[in-house]
Amino acid sequence: MPKKRKIERTQDQIELLEAKDILVDRLEAGEVEELRGNWERTFAENLTRLEKNQVHFSEMFWHIFSYEKVDSLNGKEAKDAFNQQRKQKCFLFYQEEKSAFVLDNAAALKDRDIMNKLKGFVDVYVVSADFKWTYVVTHEIDLGPYFHRKKI
Repeated sequence: MPKKRKIERTQDQIELLEAKDILVDRLEAGEVEELRGNWERTFAENLTRLEKNQVHFSEMFWHIFSYEKVDSLNGKEAKDAFNQQRKQKCFLFYQEEKSAFVLDNAAALKDRDIMNKLKGFVDVYVVSADFKWTYVVTHEIDLGPYFHRKKI
């Protein structure tokens, strides 16, 4: 798919969020890599390299939930938990894309606002600014979404 079309579809996601008065700022490439690394260190911290390889983590981060290596809520329970979660500031990023966003004033963000059909189906990750919870909408119709909250 041409890069222009990817940008247009990402723009659709931004416009949907901004219509809900959510402030959206695009992260720079280095910030995206840092975000992805922080997500891995936070949510896959107890997995060894071998365990990550066994679940193909580098291909799909959310496999830690589908392979039950990390506890999570699934399906409707995950959607409900995400919708009830307080969200002031969070990040949104994609498995397959190199773009990510900071969402501020995100209290109105709900599961139905997350577009995972940017170029076909994609995996979308939302994580709180303090990395205490994450919500993942997968490209798989029968798997996910997943919601995980760090134990305090």
